[in-house]
Amino acid sequence: MRAYTATVYVPDLASDPPTVLVIDDDRDHRELLRVLLDAEGFHVITARDGSDALGKLEHSRPAAIVLDLMMPVLDGAGFRREQQRRPDVRDIPVLCLSARHDAIQAAERLGCAACFQKPVDVTELVDTLRRWCGR
Repeated sequence: MRAYTATVYVPDLASDPPTVLVIDDDRDHRELLRVLLDAEGFHVITARDGSDALGKLEHSRPAAIVLDLMMPVLDGAGFRREQQRRPDVRDIPVLCLSARHDAIQAAERLGCAACFQKPVDVTELVDTLRRWCGR
């Protein structure tokens, strides 16, 4: 269920199909999102935690990021803070996924474009990704 969506518009970043970076420590969840988003026309790259994701951002510029908040090594909040410090990637919209009871408040504090409670409504996630990717 989508908890909120920010009103800020981020233009399409000109990737065709749009690339989405999925960051989640749960391999099955990561793979499921990869398959589902790929079937919806997105190019998907994945990362197992925030540290892995920062490394991937060195070599790619996704149109949007789907971020789990609770992860080992570097959690979603830590990743988001580091992303915001980097001018080359700070404007990439982040859609937060979490089972945390305070996910909505955490996502708002982190300046995420949207927040989805797990289990995620895939149709809402895809619609929101399309909107943020200018599709």
